[in-house]
Parts: sequence; structure tokens; C-alpha cells
Amino acid sequence: MNPEQSRSMQLQGTLYALIAVGALFGVVRALNLDFGTQYQILALLAGTFSFFVLRRYNLALTWSVGRPGSLGTRLLYSWIVLVGVTLFFIYFTEYAELFSRSVLLIWIVLVPTLIIFLHMLVRLVLRRFMPHLAVRRSAVIVFASDAARTLAVNLKKTQTYDVVGYFEDRDLDRIGGPIEGLPLL
Repeated sequence: MNPEQSRSMQLQGTLYALIAVGALFGVVRALNLDFGTQYQILALLAGTFSFFVLRRYNLALTWSVGRPGSLGTRLLYSWIVLVGVTLFFIYFTEYAELFSRSVLLIWIVLVPTLIIFLHMLVRLVLRRFMPHLAVRRSAVIVFASDAARTLAVNLKKTQTYDVVGYFEDRDLDRIGGPIEGLPLL
């Protein structure tokens, strides 16, 4: 993983943690309850788990919640597991009676909803102000000619295209050798 991806994952993990903690704080305050020690501990657990578990889900990529295997569905499953582990921890330590069931239920439903809205907002901002970051496309070169070599070099310089490789059925001696840095597909 390169440093840019690492920073992106840390930023996304921080956003997910802030949503989990902020939603918990907001729900507790909206129900006129004290954000006491039990909720502070829950916020610490939820924030930590959210940072480490959810940060791998890229906010800039297209999601489809409900479609099996999609990023949105996997994020939702991860949230359910995260909530399950947190509730098990609360029950196991016998602190369950300290929490308002209304707070927990609203918080459990509110966080994924806020994450989906955050994703939609990030995608909207990226498409509006940084369209080259919002869409990455794969490109394949067909036939290795001088023009194809120039095209491959130029496509590699952009942040819009990932050049996967090239197709060529002619003898490599006839075309002047392979295209540097690209696999023959």
C-alpha cells in the first residue's frame, strides 16, 4: 500500500469513527440523557472499531447497498458485526442495564444511514469539483504500434485510466518489441 492510500484509509476511518461517535452523542443529547461514562466507553469502543474495521470501504467508489458482494453491502455487514461485537461486550460485562434501549436502537439505525448520506455527499463533491478522482476506468491497448505506445504513455500519466495491458497477435519482432511496462494480454 502506498502512502497516499494509507492516508486515504486513515481519513476515511476517522470519518467513520466521527460518524459513529457523533451519532451516539447526538442521540443521547436528543433524548435529554446524560452522556455519562457508559456512553463515553461505548463511544470509545464504537469509534475505535469503526476506524479499524470500516476504513477499508472507499467513500469515493460507487456503492450498491443490497447487491450481494458490493461495497455498500459489505460495509453494512461489517456494521452489523461491529454492533454485534459491541453489544456482546456490553452484555458480557453486565453493563447492559446502564444503557437506554432507545438510544442503542436509534444509534444502530442512524449510523449506517449517515454513512450512506456521507458517501452520496463525497461522490457529489468529487464529481462536481474533482471529476478525475471520481471515475477510474480500465484501458486496454489493441495492437502495438508507435501510436499505441504514445497512447499508453499518455494514459499512464492521467489519473483517469488504469492501463491494464495490450493485445497483439503479430510477431513481436515485426512490431518493434513489446510495449514497455505493460503486460501482453
